[in-house]
Amino acid sequence: ADSPGSPVPNDILMRIKHALAGKEDIDIGHFQWINLDMIKDEVGDRWIDIRKKIYNAAASHLEKRLGKDDALLRCRGGFIVVYADLTGDEAAAQTASLAESVNRFFLGDRVLRNLEITAKNTRLDVSEFADLLKRTTLENDAPAEIPPAANSDQHALSAKEYSAWR
Repeated sequence: ADSPGSPVPNDILMRIKHALAGKEDIDIGHFQWINLDMIKDEVGDRWIDIRKKIYNAAASHLEKRLGKDDALLRCRGGFIVVYADLTGDEAAAQTASLAESVNRFFLGDRVLRNLEITAKNTRLDVSEFADLLKRTTLENDAPAEIPPAANSDQHALSAKEYSAWR
């Protein structure tokens, strides 16, 4: 995993270039954490380690569910997914499904049960996407400049997902 301040890995940049090739616009999913401050207050001195665990577990969970050419970018407060092949309703459905899946994943943990991720699908033209990348420092703890979306309120955690997180 990349540490804060590290550049975007080449494999992710290549996936973004592939996703943008020959297109005038692109669909992205923006995932924004809610209640991180509440978790931070609860875990106190363990916050740095818990935050890393949250981001790493969520990134791994998301990456397993993305298309091979999709790109996952970490940013402050969440993630941005660049869809290579999905557009419109398909991209919106995938974004909602991914958010619901991440929320189910964390629900069973006593400390993290109040952690939630919201998601919004956005269609940007290529120049808007380039501007977004310029404004957003793509790090574990950098600002994402897309407003958060509505909450998903469907939660359930499988034993396999919970054991993978623990």
